[in-house]
Amino acid sequence: MTVSSLKSYQEEATRLLQQLLDLLHNVSHHSALLNDAQTTEQQSFTPSKLASRISILNGEMAKLENLEMVLAIVGTAKAGKSTTINAIVGREIMPNHNRPMTALPTLIRHTPLQKEPQLRFDHIEPISQLFASLRDELKKPEIKELSKELLKGPDDSDMANLLEMIQKHYRFKTRYKGTTAIYEFLQMFNDLVRLADKFGCEFPFAEYSEINQLPVIEVEFAHLAELNQSHGRLTLLDTPGPNEAGQPHLRTMLREQLQKASAVLSVMDYTQLGLDADDEMHRELGQVAEMVDRRMFALVNKFDQKGANTDDEVATRKRVVQLAHFFSEDKVFPVSSRQAYWANAARGAITSNGSLPDYRQHPWVEEFASSVLGFSWKSQLDNIDTVKEAADYLWEQSKFSAPLEQVIISAYNRTGVVALESASVRLLETAAALEAFLSQRSSVLNESIEELQPKIKRLQQSIDQLSDNERKTRQQLDKTLTKAEREAEKVFSTVKKQALKKVDGYFKEGKRLEIKKRIGQKKSEKNKGTSAAEKNGIEHAAGRMWEALSTSNAQDFDPAEKKLSYDTRKEAKARLTMIGRSVEKILKQGQESIELSASEVLQQIEKELTAGAQREAEELLKELEQRLGTDDLVLNISIPEIAGCIKSKLSMSELMNDVVSKNTEMKTSWYRSSGVWGTVCDWFNSSDWGWDSYTEEVTQFEVDLSKVRNRYSKAIDKAFEGLSDKLLEQIRQSVEQGINDFYIQISDAVKQVQGNYQQGLRDHQRTQEEKQEILDVLERLNRHLPDYKKDIEALQVELEELSNLKTEAA
Repeated sequence: MTVSSLKSYQEEATRLLQQLLDLLHNVSHHSALLNDAQTTEQQSFTPSKLASRISILNGEMAKLENLEMVLAIVGTAKAGKSTTINAIVGREIMPNHNRPMTALPTLIRHTPLQKEPQLRFDHIEPISQLFASLRDELKKPEIKELSKELLKGPDDSDMANLLEMIQKHYRFKTRYKGTTAIYEFLQMFNDLVRLADKFGCEFPFAEYSEINQLPVIEVEFAHLAELNQSHGRLTLLDTPGPNEAGQPHLRTMLREQLQKASAVLSVMDYTQLGLDADDEMHRELGQVAEMVDRRMFALVNKFDQKGANTDDEVATRKRVVQLAHFFSEDKVFPVSSRQAYWANAARGAITSNGSLPDYRQHPWVEEFASSVLGFSWKSQLDNIDTVKEAADYLWEQSKFSAPLEQVIISAYNRTGVVALESASVRLLETAAALEAFLSQRSSVLNESIEELQPKIKRLQQSIDQLSDNERKTRQQLDKTLTKAEREAEKVFSTVKKQALKKVDGYFKEGKRLEIKKRIGQKKSEKNKGTSAAEKNGIEHAAGRMWEALSTSNAQDFDPAEKKLSYDTRKEAKARLTMIGRSVEKILKQGQESIELSASEVLQQIEKELTAGAQREAEELLKELEQRLGTDDLVLNISIPEIAGCIKSKLSMSELMNDVVSKNTEMKTSWYRSSGVWGTVCDWFNSSDWGWDSYTEEVTQFEVDLSKVRNRYSKAIDKAFEGLSDKLLEQIRQSVEQGINDFYIQISDAVKQVQGNYQQGLRDHQRTQEEKQEILDVLERLNRHLPDYKKDIEALQVELEELSNLKTEAA
């Protein structure tokens, strides 16, 4: 791909963007075309919706100017968003504080050769005006008292500094160099948002709706430093989480900024997957999934906190896709951002300075060293080779190389193409929406009130029918899940019985081994009194006999025996460990059996559920497609893969507690008589004559088989307990999301048409001259839209070919 060809596409996309912006501004200038929807109405275009679309296209124009790809980093509070950004950049840029610091979206732009980070904030006038308003408020007695209360909070020194800045007519700078200055700016900005809220002053968020109005941190990304210069630039967009600091405006801001992103990287907390905060985030992401052309990535942070019985990488990827269908498994990355950040920071410090900085001044050094070097980390800090190895090991453990290569580096290599694709998608979507709006307004104006009223009534009936259809679909879901529950219980019950049967068999084998050992032990006892060397040889032979018998098919054991006896506690524990491993293996085989059997059942259930729901909606869909002029209303129902839903948990170590008891008793044993008589009896191998007896205290370590059996039985019951409920709950979540999205999509589309019809009724109250003037404007605005859309579609085709060539080259 040549720079000249990319330049020509850039010019074409810029031309089309400018034309569409001009058209939208034209629409805004004709007040009769746009009206705020009534309280109970929805309309496809209102003054506020038009302003939002203009803002989005202005953002695309700003990105096109530099062929900039904007990757939005989103995440709930404490998911590790700032740490992730630091790991991507390769050094600490964003503060890792316990309190939220993203009061305003912030751009972090890869700037080659910019080693020291610099924050630019050119659009400072709205903040200066806010300072003036706050200064006036501070003159009021009640506000003075309020400010005293604020100074009693946990961040009193920071708030005191801010209040002093306001009173002393502090003017914001447009440049902040270095990490410390950037931290102080972001912290002060966050406090300013909170202070404005407390004082009842409106923070000027609306003044920062455009991408080019936001603060931007310019710094070289360490992992991109050695790559060839891209034909564009890569910028991260740090967005506020919807649940940060209880500030409701952040949700609106998040939605607005996501609409302007070229791609999205969602940071999730591995330890908190599936909580309500994630649901809120996923709803917002679902609204922009198509706009970013499926460039949606999920980074599951804190994977280093994975436990022995928690989801592994495969199960985690499946879990995320179940929670949010717009992700695909190949774009989900379980990682540890903090490990990646520590490793990057350590390697960067060694490369730049030949050593790590003083841990007393840089807390990350202690965090890094103690996590990977252990208790003696201080004594190893001066061993650079050891520190390098530790950093490389930690980087590997973090699993961060996968998202770095597949998301960040891949994006950097394609910045220009992605910027163009992003612009074309938004161009076509806006043009199509505008054409539909103008056509509907024109159609409604050309119809009489008598013609419109029955249409509005039929649309209301459609809305009522939607509710009925949704109810029937959910009833079908309940029936299907009831069937699935029965089938799942059958599978689980069968597998559990098989597991218990195999465990029983294993116990019998263990008892048989114990009896075979006793045979060898009796031979050993009858040779008591021989020399130490001879005794060891006999015991060794007995061991060989036990081993030989244990591998035979002999069934020489006493079914009435209730206990296993061993000479040492260690031997008893070892046997229990072997039993535990066998049970684990049995359960693993059971899990595989569950996955195989249940998957077949669920595939059939998915077909039944989708077909049933589609039938319920089929007639309504046909009617709506005619009215709405679209065939994009698709019911997307998917059943999660069974492997990600089933994970039995059984702790063998807990089961082995208190099952070995120590038993001491007096035992009579026999040995061959000495002298001639004993020798003669030995010649004839006599079992009755030539033996003498002795009594000694014998300690045995016993395993109560009934106790072990009961514990394993209860443990296996517990392992299978709730598996079907867990499976069905995940299926329900997955299916209900598809149903919700489907009916919300239809309902919104119908209500928008209904709102346009209602507006048409109000338009009929105008004079004939006014109506004709509106019709003329509509016809003029809509005249060139079909050809305009064709130009956009042609651009998209060429960009797709360009993207394919770029991918093949990579």
